[in-house]
Amino acid sequence: MTIRRSLKEAIQSDVELSGFVFGENFAQAITVEASEQKAPLAAIHRTSLQQRRYFDQEKLKEWANGEIKANGIRSALWVRPLPGGQSGEYELIAGERRYRAAEILGMSEVPIKVFALDDHQAIMASLVENMQRQDLNPLEETEGTLEVLAVELNYSVDQVISLLYQMNNASKGMVNQNVLVSLESQIIERAFSFLGRLTWKSFVSSRLPLLKKPQDILAVLRNGQIEYTKAMAIAQVKDAQERQQLLNQAVSENLSLTEIKEKTKASQKLEVQNREELSEGRDRFLFEQRMSDTLKRFKKTKIWNNPKKRSQLEKLLTQLEALTQD
Repeated sequence: MTIRRSLKEAIQSDVELSGFVFGENFAQAITVEASEQKAPLAAIHRTSLQQRRYFDQEKLKEWANGEIKANGIRSALWVRPLPGGQSGEYELIAGERRYRAAEILGMSEVPIKVFALDDHQAIMASLVENMQRQDLNPLEETEGTLEVLAVELNYSVDQVISLLYQMNNASKGMVNQNVLVSLESQIIERAFSFLGRLTWKSFVSSRLPLLKKPQDILAVLRNGQIEYTKAMAIAQVKDAQERQQLLNQAVSENLSLTEIKEKTKASQKLEVQNREELSEGRDRFLFEQRMSDTLKRFKKTKIWNNPKKRSQLEKLLTQLEALTQD
């Protein structure tokens, strides 16, 4: 069984990585332990840096009304002073699930720890803290990891993806291997070592393909409208219109995964039937076209002047007449 470490423990365990990810000053500050304090829930603002987008509302309510109501929030929310905000206003960095539980229970105050983080440090803190506490779905984790790498490399996300594919091709001997010893590849290696979830090779093979899923599927996942497993089941529907209809129904009616699978199975069966009918219709058209073209050529030939060919033709006509009489 894997033992999960807190973010603080993860940072303390590797001085080199803590300096790499957060910068030496922040690494030193976090190991000293920031003081905990109380803050009004209304003073804490959600952040665009948050990687976790989907929360199962029923499970969240059950958790809030059970553990949190009985024991309170025992692990402080991580915040930073709200950029451009007033004194006493904060931006949530880590602890979205606890924040939502506090909203459900109508809590006026929550425990917080305040850190002076830049965007890079905040992104890393948010991503790693979520990984330690509650797994992100694969798409959230994929896009969060890419954002971290983009900040670390000062690249766009598209450039990061391109670099990862270059490294993967180089590792297979498909292109020049110089990229594998570049500074950029070293940064990527160290980042994946810190995150401790996947190697960069596994990330390329198992996670980057998720970004090639239909855009309608990715959109609802990014908006937190549906569970990952449900979205992936709906993604099996190839017809864009049918897929969008099922997607809308799944979101609006909160269809179960079983219901979705039943509908996708029916849709796939219909798709096969439609393909077979289309193929049959195409084959018939081609056959009729072939017969028509042959008849046209026949009328232009001088086959009547060749007794041998005329005899063969009479036999074929006799066979055709027999077929049409069945």
